[in-house]
Amino acid sequence: MAGRPKVKVRRSAPHYESAIVAAGKLGLWEEALRIFEDAAGNLHRKKYTGATAGGDDTKADSQTEQQGALSSETKKLRRRRVTDNMVLAVVRAAIRGSKLAEMRKIDVDSRRVPLDRVRDIVLSMEDRYGILVDATHVNPLAAAYAKLGLTEEASSLIQACLPDRKIRCETDDDVVLNINDVQSKSRESYALLVSGGVAKGDWESAVQALSQMTEAGLYPTDRQVSVWNESAAKRERRGRNKRRSWKKRRDQYWLQSLQ
Repeated sequence: MAGRPKVKVRRSAPHYESAIVAAGKLGLWEEALRIFEDAAGNLHRKKYTGATAGGDDTKADSQTEQQGALSSETKKLRRRRVTDNMVLAVVRAAIRGSKLAEMRKIDVDSRRVPLDRVRDIVLSMEDRYGILVDATHVNPLAAAYAKLGLTEEASSLIQACLPDRKIRCETDDDVVLNINDVQSKSRESYALLVSGGVAKGDWESAVQALSQMTEAGLYPTDRQVSVWNESAAKRERRGRNKRRSWKKRRDQYWLQSLQ
């Protein structure tokens, strides 16, 4: 038994993905980012350069073997590159990190640090890892920014990563059926833009985002409309409180001047 060689298992994408998910569920967003960076440095992406089928009878006879080899090689390559699931896992880990109880006790500038770190990954993932950016990567991160009151960051992230839909969605299920709209804004993307405008009191941008949403054939849900109404009501109440406090100060100044 002592003379048997040690079994060595090469780290692959499923190993890294599982570790990132585990670290994220524990709230260890920095560890999740470290694992992702380690994976990005160790995993590499290769292109399969098999022989193309031609008119040669030998190549034609071995077409089945070539297809089997291609399938096997493709599976191996998927295990040796950064995957979409790894990116989604590290995004979730950063969002969870910004919501931790100990993070809530500190200022917003510190709570946004994990989100900023992951935003850099999302913005560069297509160039670095060959993974197309879509709404599943952007929307959760933009929603986390909006939760911290950083509506400008949320809107700029959506606008930078997701273009408007080119084909009108004829159904209301938000299912992308056109290849040109794979990376476009979803219903949730437009809803976040509207929410950002309402929260800031920028009704022009809110109406514009809602118009773009309906022009794309997408319509807000009852829950989204309720959130917008609640946000607008809160902003109106804050405005009234400010006016009352100003009037109280004015009355106090008048009383002091009469004494």
